[in-house]
Amino acid sequence: MQPRAAFALLLCAMCIKNIEEIMFLPEWGDTNNFFIQMSTAQVILAATILTVVFAVIGLKTADKTVWPLALITGSLMASALANLILSVIQFELMPGVLGGVLFLIPAAVLVFRSLDFTIGRSSLYTLAGLPFALTSGYLALALSGFLVN
Repeated sequence: MQPRAAFALLLCAMCIKNIEEIMFLPEWGDTNNFFIQMSTAQVILAATILTVVFAVIGLKTADKTVWPLALITGSLMASALANLILSVIQFELMPGVLGGVLFLIPAAVLVFRSLDFTIGRSSLYTLAGLPFALTSGYLALALSGFLVN
Protein backbone atom coordinates (compact mmCIF):
# COMPACT_ATOMS: atom_id res chain seq x y z
CA MET A 1 0.00 0.00 0.00
CA GLN A 2 1.24 3.48 -0.82
CA PRO A 3 1.99 5.81 2.13
CA ARG A 4 -0.61 8.35 0.95
CA ALA A 5 -3.37 5.70 0.89
CA ALA A 6 -2.31 4.31 4.27
CA PHE A 7 -2.32 7.83 5.71
CA ALA A 8 -5.84 8.40 4.33
CA LEU A 9 -6.95 5.30 6.28
CA LEU A 10 -5.21 6.69 9.35
CA LEU A 11 -7.18 9.93 8.98
CA CYS A 12 -10.42 7.90 8.79
CA ALA A 13 -9.40 6.09 11.99
CA MET A 14 -8.62 9.47 13.58
CA CYS A 15 -12.12 10.65 12.70
CA ILE A 16 -13.66 7.57 14.35
CA LYS A 17 -11.63 8.23 17.51
CA ASN A 18 -12.61 11.91 17.35
CA ILE A 19 -16.32 11.04 17.15
CA GLU A 20 -15.96 8.84 20.23
CA GLU A 21 -14.20 11.65 22.09
CA ILE A 22 -16.76 14.25 20.99
CA MET A 23 -19.57 12.05 22.30
CA PHE A 24 -18.06 11.23 25.70
CA LEU A 25 -15.07 13.45 26.58
CA PRO A 26 -16.88 16.54 27.96
CA GLU A 27 -18.93 14.51 30.45
CA TRP A 28 -15.94 12.30 31.31
CA GLY A 29 -13.82 15.40 31.90
CA ASP A 30 -16.39 16.71 34.39
CA THR A 31 -15.98 13.60 36.56
CA ASN A 32 -12.15 13.49 36.40
CA ASN A 33 -10.68 16.40 38.31
CA PHE A 34 -7.20 16.11 36.76
CA PHE A 35 -8.56 16.71 33.27
CA ILE A 36 -9.39 20.17 31.92
CA GLN A 37 -13.06 21.09 31.65
CA MET A 38 -14.46 21.57 28.15
CA SER A 39 -17.72 21.85 26.29
CA THR A 40 -18.84 19.66 23.43
CA ALA A 41 -18.38 22.61 21.05
CA GLN A 42 -14.75 22.97 22.18
CA VAL A 43 -14.06 19.28 21.59
CA ILE A 44 -15.70 19.40 18.14
CA LEU A 45 -13.64 22.44 17.13
CA ALA A 46 -10.39 21.05 18.57
CA ALA A 47 -10.90 17.71 16.80
CA THR A 48 -11.66 19.51 13.53
CA ILE A 49 -8.57 21.72 13.84
CA LEU A 50 -6.28 18.75 14.51
CA THR A 51 -7.78 16.62 11.76
CA VAL A 52 -7.49 19.37 9.14
CA VAL A 53 -3.94 20.33 10.14
CA PHE A 54 -2.76 16.72 10.24
CA ALA A 55 -4.47 15.95 6.92
CA VAL A 56 -2.95 18.93 5.13
CA ILE A 57 0.56 18.33 6.45
CA GLY A 58 0.45 14.56 5.99
CA LEU A 59 -1.07 14.50 2.51
CA LYS A 60 1.05 17.40 1.23
CA THR A 61 4.29 15.79 2.37
CA ALA A 62 3.48 12.09 1.82
CA ASP A 63 5.23 11.90 -1.55
CA LYS A 64 8.11 14.26 -0.72
CA THR A 65 9.59 13.38 2.66
CA VAL A 66 9.00 10.77 5.32
CA TRP A 67 9.43 12.52 8.67
CA PRO A 68 6.26 14.70 8.83
CA LEU A 69 4.07 11.74 7.93
CA ALA A 70 5.94 9.51 10.40
CA LEU A 71 5.75 12.11 13.18
CA ILE A 72 2.01 12.61 12.73
CA THR A 73 1.51 8.84 12.65
CA GLY A 74 3.67 8.46 15.76
CA SER A 75 1.76 11.17 17.58
CA LEU A 76 -1.59 9.53 16.79
CA MET A 77 -0.22 6.15 17.91
CA ALA A 78 1.08 7.78 21.12
CA SER A 79 -2.30 9.40 21.73
CA ALA A 80 -4.10 6.08 21.40
CA LEU A 81 -1.57 4.37 23.68
CA ALA A 82 -1.89 7.19 26.24
CA ASN A 83 -5.68 6.70 26.27
CA LEU A 84 -5.17 2.98 26.82
CA ILE A 85 -2.68 3.53 29.66
CA LEU A 86 -4.95 6.08 31.37
CA SER A 87 -7.87 3.66 31.06
CA VAL A 88 -5.85 0.91 32.77
CA ILE A 89 -4.63 3.24 35.52
CA GLN A 90 -8.14 4.53 36.27
CA PHE A 91 -9.92 1.19 35.82
CA GLU A 92 -12.40 2.81 33.42
CA LEU A 93 -12.53 3.41 29.69
CA MET A 94 -11.31 6.86 28.75
CA PRO A 95 -13.14 8.37 25.76
CA GLY A 96 -11.17 7.57 22.62
CA VAL A 97 -9.64 4.34 23.86
CA LEU A 98 -11.89 2.02 21.84
CA GLY A 99 -11.46 3.97 18.60
CA GLY A 100 -7.75 4.23 19.32
CA VAL A 101 -7.19 0.53 19.98
CA LEU A 102 -9.58 -0.83 17.35
CA PHE A 103 -8.86 1.62 14.52
CA LEU A 104 -6.07 4.13 15.14
CA ILE A 105 -3.29 1.79 16.27
CA PRO A 106 -3.84 -0.71 13.41
CA ALA A 107 -3.98 2.17 10.88
CA ALA A 108 -0.78 3.67 12.32
CA VAL A 109 0.95 0.29 12.01
CA LEU A 110 -0.21 0.17 8.39
CA VAL A 111 1.32 3.61 7.71
CA PHE A 112 4.60 2.60 9.33
CA ARG A 113 4.64 -0.60 7.26
CA SER A 114 3.92 1.37 4.08
CA LEU A 115 7.01 3.46 4.88
CA ASP A 116 9.06 0.24 5.33
CA PHE A 117 9.81 1.14 8.95
CA THR A 118 11.23 -1.40 11.35
CA ILE A 119 9.62 -1.86 14.76
CA GLY A 120 12.47 0.14 16.30
CA ARG A 121 12.06 3.08 13.94
CA SER A 122 8.27 3.03 14.37
CA SER A 123 8.74 3.03 18.15
CA LEU A 124 11.14 5.95 17.91
CA TYR A 125 8.62 8.02 15.96
CA THR A 126 5.89 7.03 18.41
CA LEU A 127 8.02 8.19 21.34
CA ALA A 128 8.91 11.38 19.47
CA GLY A 129 5.21 11.85 18.71
CA LEU A 130 4.12 11.76 22.36
CA PRO A 131 5.08 15.36 23.23
CA PHE A 132 3.76 16.44 19.81
CA ALA A 133 0.42 14.72 20.54
CA LEU A 134 0.08 16.28 23.98
CA THR A 135 1.13 19.74 22.83
CA SER A 136 -1.02 19.78 19.71
CA GLY A 137 -4.04 18.45 21.61
CA TYR A 138 -3.83 21.04 24.36
CA LEU A 139 -3.14 23.86 21.89
CA ALA A 140 -6.18 22.85 19.84
CA LEU A 141 -8.33 22.72 22.98
CA ALA A 142 -7.01 26.10 24.13
CA LEU A 143 -7.65 27.65 20.72
CA SER A 144 -11.12 26.14 20.54
CA GLY A 145 -11.87 27.38 24.06
CA PHE A 146 -10.83 30.88 23.03
CA LEU A 147 -12.92 30.77 19.85
CA VAL A 148 -16.01 29.19 21.43
CA ASN A 149 -16.13 31.39 24.55
